[in-house]
Amino acid sequence: MALFAGLDSALLTVLADRFSHEYVVAGQLVFRQGDPGDKLYLIARGQVEVLVHNAQGETRAIDRMDDGEHFGEMALLQDVARNATIRTVTDCLFLTLPKNAFLALLKELPQVRPAVDGQIQRTLLNRARLNVPDSSPTK
Repeated sequence: MALFAGLDSALLTVLADRFSHEYVVAGQLVFRQGDPGDKLYLIARGQVEVLVHNAQGETRAIDRMDDGEHFGEMALLQDVARNATIRTVTDCLFLTLPKNAFLALLKELPQVRPAVDGQIQRTLLNRARLNVPDSSPTK
């Protein structure tokens, strides 16, 4: 997984114990745009599509993600609502990390931050390309 590239196997073993796993069948929503952010998702197996409501009120697919990719970090880092809806394309196995554990992980392992920031930039570019309004703060 790109998020943890470069970490040694001993550290990866320690990290593995912090994650939970969730299985979601194809065609199901993982979360909706506007939901509060509560955890980070890593795709262990499967594929998801990223859907957003644009300024014209249309729902559009802006990205697809699969094995090894992660999502949900923007809502956790910026304390905003989920900026997209995630729907499974195939059956998926996710590794999940609660918000507080994710934030602690970034403090403990600053070398993980570039991968997180790269995903945020990818998201922002996709949203700008489709004229999607910014997320509002979580209530």
